[in-house]
Amino acid sequence: MVHQSALLLFTARMARVSRNLPRKRVLRGKLSKEISDPIDSCVTEIRFAKKVKHRLEPWNFLPGDTVEVLNGPEKGKRSRVLLSLPESNDLVIEDTNVQTVLRLKDNGNETEEVKTEHPLKASRVSLVCPETGKPTDVVYRYLEDGTRVRVAKVSGAIVPYPQLATNVEKGKEKKPDEMKVDNIYLCTPPEKAVKKTLETKGLATVIEVEDF
Repeated sequence: MVHQSALLLFTARMARVSRNLPRKRVLRGKLSKEISDPIDSCVTEIRFAKKVKHRLEPWNFLPGDTVEVLNGPEKGKRSRVLLSLPESNDLVIEDTNVQTVLRLKDNGNETEEVKTEHPLKASRVSLVCPETGKPTDVVYRYLEDGTRVRVAKVSGAIVPYPQLATNVEKGKEKKPDEMKVDNIYLCTPPEKAVKKTLETKGLATVIEVEDF
């Protein structure tokens, strides 16, 4: 009798635990090589990436960067960053950490198995020095013209930003009063923003008081 009661209690507890476990969602989306935004992915870990409390600072990885895996079964493998997820400290790297995932077909009623890249923690990879060809940490320095660059710690070589992250969309005209910095359009160009338009010499502050 005691054994049966213990078995029933254990079964009830396991049922509660299984209800609280996160369920794998089956999504309709694109493969990792086809997406430019996480919301388009068919991988749950990419579309619903969990935010972490302690983000890696500074964040050194951009889409198009060449990185090398430092540990794990794919140690030493080099490939290109497809997607950068700084909020979860993850990277999606081409032909790396490829897993099978269930994806909904276009009709929405059937599923299919596809292989695609899954996220990999950024702490497991490193940028590659263009001079020595070895994994390297980077620091940020400024050139004489004020350009911020990434510099390899050991060799001192500049690690260039990927062309993929700096290209402006082709065929998209740019207004003369707009400037694009880090994919964000600013309405006021820098030469107008720093221009001095108010002469304070000889001016006094006047406060008007109205009687009600």
